[in-house]
Amino acid sequence: MIKMLVCDIDGTIFDGKNFSQNLKNCINKIRNDGIKFVIATGRTFFSANQVIAPLNVDTPIICYQGAAIYKPSGEIIFEIGIQRDLSLEILDYLKTMDIYPNIYINDKLYAEKETKYVKNYSDTQLIPYTIVKNIKENGFKTLNKILVIDDDSKKIEWITENIKKKYGNGIYTAMSTPYFCEICAPGVSKGNAVKYVADMYNIKKEEIMSCGDQNNDIELITSAGIGVAMGNATDTLKSYADYITDTVYNDGVVKAVNKFIYGVEYASI
Repeated sequence: MIKMLVCDIDGTIFDGKNFSQNLKNCINKIRNDGIKFVIATGRTFFSANQVIAPLNVDTPIICYQGAAIYKPSGEIIFEIGIQRDLSLEILDYLKTMDIYPNIYINDKLYAEKETKYVKNYSDTQLIPYTIVKNIKENGFKTLNKILVIDDDSKKIEWITENIKKKYGNGIYTAMSTPYFCEICAPGVSKGNAVKYVADMYNIKKEEIMSCGDQNNDIELITSAGIGVAMGNATDTLKSYADYITDTVYNDGVVKAVNKFIYGVEYASI
């Protein structure tokens, strides 16, 4: 019996513009039936909280690829950041490639250079940003996340592989979209965060269903008894999934819920 449904946001339940009415009805139904609905995203809490407002989420919100878990009120339940020395080393390494990424400290966005990437990200993710000449002047102890963005997906693949080769298990690195390279603290993953939340509710792995669409969702769907990849998911993620549902544009999550929780094929809720 499924007792917790965990979903990524972008490309999984959110099509970039809205949440379908079918999805909202679905979430309300499972909530009324006593099933926990949990969000697991790479977004900041500030950004995620604004986007998911129509869903009336009342459970912990997993942000930063699992590096932080918040109550809906914004109170931090769990947090693991990249230590200052390692953060600065990574940022200096990226500068050698003329890369100036998004830098997240205490759920706020900073950048050391005004670029089209940080501007566009700010607009689309609904999060303000601050330009600083040198992040070293900020007295932070840890960073939430470093995000490299580029229009060239091949460049993002190359950067991701270089970070992995240089730091290995000493850092978490994944592509959350073909154009985003996410860098978080070692040990971070959506899967570990899902286990943390499940333990809060005394829910077992086999009682969890998780849904995602990108390679950073591998740990998310493998942390569940039923791991669902969206129809629009990457081929890599699909290879890890127990089930491949329809796309985000065709209520793929609703259809998976119908199938595995209510035993109904492709009916609306």
